[in-house]
Amino acid sequence: MRLPSKIISRKSYVFLLFVLGAAVAFFINKLSKEYPYQLSFTACVYSSTEKTPANCAENLLRVRVRATGFYIMKYLNRPAQLHIDIKRVKATRTLINDHVEYNIPTSAIHGPIIEAVGNEGIKVEHILTETLLFENN
Repeated sequence: MRLPSKIISRKSYVFLLFVLGAAVAFFINKLSKEYPYQLSFTACVYSSTEKTPANCAENLLRVRVRATGFYIMKYLNRPAQLHIDIKRVKATRTLINDHVEYNIPTSAIHGPIIEAVGNEGIKVEHILTETLLFENN
């Protein structure tokens, strides 16, 4: 005995809907867990005690964090610029072949980097970049 085609198609639609719902639940579960990830930021430094404008570093600030999959997806869809307050840290001046270069070691501004990165509920595990390089100050 053959079933009418409307019943078979209705059953297949219900099955496909169930599979789609299971796939959505699976991906939401995966994105809600924490994963280690390496973020790269363009670091712009400013001083809250001085009236100098913000100066952005030439190299990228790389930070290893532990974040949920939702934050990682959010990070991939936005520009990665980080504003860091360097209250009492002075840049070191280096002269290389008549070219002046300024640098700030990230160990000197470790706290402000963690404050700037960790403002959205992520945990900073390690700062990978050792020095921020600037063309002019």
